[in-house]
Amino acid sequence: MTTLDEQVRAADPAQAVPPYNVDDVARILAAARQERTETAGTDLPVDAVGPTRRRWSLAGRRARISMALAATVLAIGAIPSLIDLPGVGQVETALPAVAAVLDKAALNATDPPARGSQYFRIRNVEVTTATQDNGEANAQVWQMTYERVEYVAVDGSRPTYVVSRKLSQPTLIAGSTTPPPPPPSFGNNTESVRTSTLTPNHLKGSWQTPTAPWLSDLPRDTTALRERMYQDAHGHGPSTDGEVLVLAADVLRSGRVPADLRTSLFKVLRTVPGVAITSEAVTLDGRRGVGIGRTETSGGFRQELIIDPDNGQVLGEREVLTQPMSSTGPPAGTVMSSRAVSQTVVDKVPDDVRRRAVTDQCTVGQDGETTCT
Repeated sequence: MTTLDEQVRAADPAQAVPPYNVDDVARILAAARQERTETAGTDLPVDAVGPTRRRWSLAGRRARISMALAATVLAIGAIPSLIDLPGVGQVETALPAVAAVLDKAALNATDPPARGSQYFRIRNVEVTTATQDNGEANAQVWQMTYERVEYVAVDGSRPTYVVSRKLSQPTLIAGSTTPPPPPPSFGNNTESVRTSTLTPNHLKGSWQTPTAPWLSDLPRDTTALRERMYQDAHGHGPSTDGEVLVLAADVLRSGRVPADLRTSLFKVLRTVPGVAITSEAVTLDGRRGVGIGRTETSGGFRQELIIDPDNGQVLGEREVLTQPMSSTGPPAGTVMSSRAVSQTVVDKVPDDVRRRAVTDQCTVGQDGETTCT
């Protein structure tokens, strides 16, 4: 006697359809969006629906049959990364390849279990750039790598501890090798351990300095979150679309964004015109992900988020030159800065960190600005 599961599988009209790879998935998504657009008579840009639009021939009818079979496969979970995500509405501007990556990341976003009494240990490895302007012929561009480890209370009710140190000496990436030395902005090699009299919950939350209450108040509905982000991005940056990507990078680099909000942010990025896969494989601090970015028509830089779609984690970000800085400066394609982010949950701040920490005396003014001495 066959089981119900066996009966369902036997009745599946798509049981003979072979598995799809990433390229197949992108083509199916493009064809599906193209047919829907033609049926509705909506005039969308070509890059919003995939390949050049054409009338459906007999081959097109066969393609629709194949898509119907693929839909059956989707219904039983054979391609979980392409399940239709609610909340996106009618705004779909992402190319199929980046849409598939963001869909998969949204579905796979999870968080480790954490209690309010514990701490997030958030590690940042940051590469920064500084220019020593000694005239066009002798201008120098230096890079330095830093590590910053934060211990942030899960419930935001206890002060944060921050450990900062250099991981490398300055490296000259462009310009004359003749002295002068690196810019003084790189500082010294002394490790810094600091805390303050404030807790995260005392601070004014923002995209750049997210707090637990501020993150909790952001909408999870994709349409509402998209409206909020476009409202906050309006009037800033080279373009509003580009600034939405910057806001997403600002908050995601904190390492504090919970999985449900990351899911919503990925869905919003799926709707931002011009967002594309900028690199199939980017390594940050030993971890590999996919580069998602948007090239601006001005500014000379491209902002990128590095996402691991297999676990829905943001590995970090980087800023890439889209044109040479100058005749003697770094060429287009140079990674000018990057930040790798990782998060774990720990029970407490290490005793040696507490012991060595310098406590800043801080207050929050009526305007929400923080002042420390």
